[in-house]
Amino acid sequence: ENAYDFSVNQPLRRDPGTVGNYNNCDPHVTGSIVKNTLDNMGEDILTWPQKAIYDKIGIQSMTMEVDGVGNPLSAAYAYATTRDWARLGQLYLQNGIWNGERLLSREYMGLVRGPAPTWSNSGVWERVPAYAGQVWLDGFDPNPNNPWPEDTYSMRGIEGQYVLIIPSQELVIVRLGYGAGDNPVTGVDNAEASLFEAGPVLFDALNHKVDKKSLEVEQTLRQFFDLLEKRDVDGLYKVTTDDFYLYEHGEYWSLDKLLKAIDDDVSNQWILTQMQTDRQGSLATIVYRNTGAFTNANGENEEYEWLESANFKRVDGTWKLSFLHSSRIE
Repeated sequence: ENAYDFSVNQPLRRDPGTVGNYNNCDPHVTGSIVKNTLDNMGEDILTWPQKAIYDKIGIQSMTMEVDGVGNPLSAAYAYATTRDWARLGQLYLQNGIWNGERLLSREYMGLVRGPAPTWSNSGVWERVPAYAGQVWLDGFDPNPNNPWPEDTYSMRGIEGQYVLIIPSQELVIVRLGYGAGDNPVTGVDNAEASLFEAGPVLFDALNHKVDKKSLEVEQTLRQFFDLLEKRDVDGLYKVTTDDFYLYEHGEYWSLDKLLKAIDDDVSNQWILTQMQTDRQGSLATIVYRNTGAFTNANGENEEYEWLESANFKRVDGTWKLSFLHSSRIE
């Protein structure tokens, strides 16, 4: 009758923070928290998503079934057209920003792509993809036929419904269909197997074939900006060469100078798109577009765009960033 009350009042099976496990009650608990928050804001959980998110990105078909008292069944039973699921995936691909407006917070997007802290303790990481913030991390799928880059994550529905988000390929893939359950003979997920076969073909068709070594370079660049966002100084020194510097507006910036320049910001985030990678032996270059979102100490938000190129060296088997050239788009 009331899925939220039922889920919230279930006894704990394990101590919090000890074991990772997927269970439908968990999204219902999250739904209950969202509903209580919206109630306190004077908003309706049934209409607020359309007003706050869907209308702004062009989604008009999204429908969620409700329980006996009108709570959306947040663990499943969401219906939309293929194009509308693709629009939602595109919002995630763009790190929560649509037409320059942030619709999903930086904190939420960080939660989405970060593995659940206790998932590796559950004993299932080796058998299924890792779980994160209401999505599956398909890049960590142990299946030897897995074609997806490490940054791939997905929304999944019953019987093989998928929205795959692949930032390194700037790609969203939607698969909807009926009756795509496990093969009763082989135990293979038919929908997943079909996607595994289609992935490499699709990459070839887009003329953007996955090159594992080039992806390693791109992952290093993304890692650099993730660490910069977190102000992880030790981590930044590990992914850069000793002689690393940034050139922007006629000035040369060391890593220390760069960290001091952004230290006044309360938060910052970078979105990297349109990557083109050229790799020759132990050297590599990436040309890309960078969108930076900043919040200063006064709570003011600013966003800028740059065209950038980054040079890398392979040092002791690891790619490290050696030089970054940045030109701001006025």
